[in-house]
Amino acid sequence: MMKGRFPFRLGTTSFILRDDILPNVHYLKDRVDHVELLVFETDASYPYPNRETVAELQAIGAEHETTYTVHLPIGIKLGSSDEKRRRKDVDAVLRAYEAMRALSPIAWDLHLERNDNRPHDGLAWQAACLKSLDELKAGGLDPAQTGIETLEFDFTETVPLLDATGFAITLDIGHVWYRDYDEAKYLELYLPRAVSIHLHGFNQERDHKGLQHVPRPRLERFLDAVAKHPQASKLPVSVEVFDPDSFNQSMETLNEIA
Repeated sequence: MMKGRFPFRLGTTSFILRDDILPNVHYLKDRVDHVELLVFETDASYPYPNRETVAELQAIGAEHETTYTVHLPIGIKLGSSDEKRRRKDVDAVLRAYEAMRALSPIAWDLHLERNDNRPHDGLAWQAACLKSLDELKAGGLDPAQTGIETLEFDFTETVPLLDATGFAITLDIGHVWYRDYDEAKYLELYLPRAVSIHLHGFNQERDHKGLQHVPRPRLERFLDAVAKHPQASKLPVSVEVFDPDSFNQSMETLNEIA
């Protein structure tokens, strides 16, 4: 059990077991401090957790001192030049937010994904993203509690949007490692603004693998940096893996460090 072993809130995703959110949270509630709840779907017919499920999540959290973040839908194009698509995806995010807001998670994770068209038009993308972020704020999403995730492209183009709107950062260090970005730069510039952390290993084929795939000095250096965050005791660090073996191997690796 890794609950309470680090100066931050160690967690993982709600898809370790091939099951729904509640069985996963029951499995994890005494193993970790925190659960990243995945509400990835954008289909309007997809049943997000209902009030009864949210109430049970609240009860588990209160009894077991388990906190939550909510990862909002993926595959969304909030920077799309297609206004119909952009508006549809804003609505998808707000629908997920409405389903989960009674839970009062400590943070929300949000993607600002690049468009599929080539070449990338940075100024048009920024303008559309800014419009979407303003609409999400108007819909109730608190920018100070919502981290825009560092995805698998240079985050520099995203930062002006955060400066303009007040949105925070979800620092996915696994993406930084996988793409071989400047880790020191990301830690210096983006870790202090982070309200949520995603952590995972990688190999030549893909990321989101267990932490046994991360060189030990690199992992220890990162964990030390997170421990120095001014809000470390409240900061969720989610080991973002999606199967029991990767979870258990990651916990074994962390147990050797703690």
